Amino acid sequence: GRIELTKTTEDGQNLSGWQFGFYSDGGCTNLISGPHTTDANGRISVDNLSAGVVYVKEVGHTDSAINDLYYCSSANPQTVVVTAGETARVSFRNMLIVKRTNTGENLSG
Repeated sequence: GRIELTKTTEDGQNLSGWQFGFYSDGGCTNLISGPHTTDANGRISVDNLSAGVVYVKEVGHTDSAINDLYYCSSANPQTVVVTAGETARVSFRNMLIVKRTNTGENLSG
């Protein structure tokens, strides 16, 4: 089977460079494929996966400075059922971390 993954952020930026692992267990300790990194369009395609349940986990961005700006607002990991000869689709969304003072002003840095 095949899994196609799409990675989006709330502001439409930083789609590339996000890494994902594909695991055989819900605790994400038995890596079966990856880590794979999203392309410029925020996509990953993984072929030749055995039929069954696969746990897909976002493990972070290749640039720690970008990684520190976002949090995964999707379930992480996500459970995907792979069927022989078919394509399963999964998507992840990250939100920009915005820090504010108690009066609602944005904090920089």
